[in-house]
Amino acid sequence: MTDVEDELEEQLQKHENILAMCCSRQSMYEDPEFPANDRAIKHTGSTGRYGIKWLRPKQINPNATFIKDGFSRSDISQGGLGDCWILAAMAGMAERPEIINRVVPEGQSIEAPNYCGAFRFRFRKFGKEVEILVDDRLPTEGGRTIYTEPLNGEFWVCLLEKALAKFYGCYEALEGGVIFEALADLTGGVCEEIKLKDWKESQHPKLARHIERCLNRKGSVIGASSIPSHNGDDYEMGNGLVYSHAYTITGLKVIQVKTGSAMGKWRDLELIRVRNPWGSTEWGGDWSDNYRGWSEEQKRAVQLVSRDDGEFWMSFVDFAKFFRAVTILHFGSPAESSFGRRWRSRRPRSHRVALSRVLWRVEEGSGQPYYRDSHFTNPQFVVELVDSPDDEDDTAACLVSLEEPDQRILQAGRRDYAAKAVFLYSLAPGQTHVAASAGGRRLAPAADSCPFTQSRTHVFRFQMKPGRYAVMPCTFEPGEETEFLLRVFTEA
Repeated sequence: MTDVEDELEEQLQKHENILAMCCSRQSMYEDPEFPANDRAIKHTGSTGRYGIKWLRPKQINPNATFIKDGFSRSDISQGGLGDCWILAAMAGMAERPEIINRVVPEGQSIEAPNYCGAFRFRFRKFGKEVEILVDDRLPTEGGRTIYTEPLNGEFWVCLLEKALAKFYGCYEALEGGVIFEALADLTGGVCEEIKLKDWKESQHPKLARHIERCLNRKGSVIGASSIPSHNGDDYEMGNGLVYSHAYTITGLKVIQVKTGSAMGKWRDLELIRVRNPWGSTEWGGDWSDNYRGWSEEQKRAVQLVSRDDGEFWMSFVDFAKFFRAVTILHFGSPAESSFGRRWRSRRPRSHRVALSRVLWRVEEGSGQPYYRDSHFTNPQFVVELVDSPDDEDDTAACLVSLEEPDQRILQAGRRDYAAKAVFLYSLAPGQTHVAASAGGRRLAPAADSCPFTQSRTHVFRFQMKPGRYAVMPCTFEPGEETEFLLRVFTEA
C-alpha cells in the first residue's frame, strides 16, 4: 500500500469511528473542524450579517431527502454565492454515474434509522484522494438556505457545496473560479480548455463533432465560459446570457434547415445545448425555447423542452460568438487511480502509459531557456509519443497539465502562483535527458506552451512528430522554489 493509500485509509477509519460513536450515543454530529459559525462563511470570520441560523435539512424542510430518484443536473440551482464554476461542473457530473458516485459515496441518506447528521464526500487534493466529512447544518436566513437551493427537498447539492467550502477553507473561498479547476478537484481528471477564437467559422463543424464525441464518451464532462464584458461593469448581455459565467454543455445535434434559396435546398446546422447553473435565465435568440423558426420535426429531433429551467439550444455559430472557451474533462484512463510519489531527484523517468503522474519539489527552480546555464537543471520527464491509428494524421497528441497546490485558503488578493510553462525537447535514440549545448549555443525546444501563465493550473496540448521527448516544466525566473504536479496524457 502506498503512502497516499495509507493516508486515505486513516481518514476513512477516523470517519468510521466518528459515525460509530454518534450512532452509539444517538447524537447528531457537529463538525469540530468546520464549526457552524461565521468563520465557515468568511476568511475573516466576520460576515456582518446577524440573521444567519445554521439548520439541519429536516428543520428547513420536513420532507427533506438527500437524493431523490438519482442525481440530475436539474437538481442544481445557484444561490447567493459566485460559485457557478463549481455548480456547472457538478451539473455535468450529475449525468455521469461513473464520476458522481466516486465523489458522493453511495448509501447515504437522511431517512436512515441510524442517521446522525453527517455526510462524506471524496475530492482530489493536488493529485491525492481525500475524504471530507461534514455535518448537515447549513447557513440559512428566514428559514431558507443562503447558498444553493434544495430543489424538491433534495439536499445533496447543498451538502456537497458545504463539503467544498470546508475543502477550500470557507464558503467565501468558493467565490469566482474556473470550471476546469473544479472538475480537477472533484474528479482528479485533467481538463483541456479550447479557446473558441482560435477556430474559424469554417472549422465549427469539426469542433462540434469533437464535442459530440466527447459527450458520448464515458467519463467526459464539458463546460463553457461566456465572454467577459468590454467595460467590466455589465452583468447580462441583453440576450439572456451572462458575462464571465460558467455553463455546462449538455447536448449537441445536427438538424436540417433550408438555405433560403429559390431551389429550397437544405443544409446541416449544428445546435448546441447549454445549461445555466442558476436553473433559470436562458438564451433568447435563434433556436431558443420560444424561437418561432422551429419546425415540429426539428423540435422532436432535439427533444425540445420549453421552460425556464436554465437549459437552452443555440446555433454553434452564436455559441462561438458569445462564449470564450470550452472545457473538456479527460477522465477514466486505466491509469487514473495510480498516483505518483514525491520525487526529489533530477534524473528523468520514462513512462509509456496513457496517464502518468509525477509529484516533485523543485529545490532550485532554474528558469526559462533564456537562462541557458541553469535552465537544463530543471526536472525532466521522458515520454514516448506514438501516433494513434484512430486518426488520419501522422502526428502524436500529448496533453500536459502542470499544477501548483491550491491557494483558496487565502483571500483572493493574497494568492500568488508562479509564472510557469512547459517545454518539450527531442531526444535522440538512447538519450535520457537534455543538457545545455557546448559552446554556449542555445538548444531550441521542439515545442513549448508559452506564454508563461501565472495561474494554479497550466494545461497545453502538443501535436508532435512521433518520438521520444523530454517534458520540462519551468518557472519564468530562476531561483523560484515551489511544488508542482505534472500529468501527461498521450494518444497511445
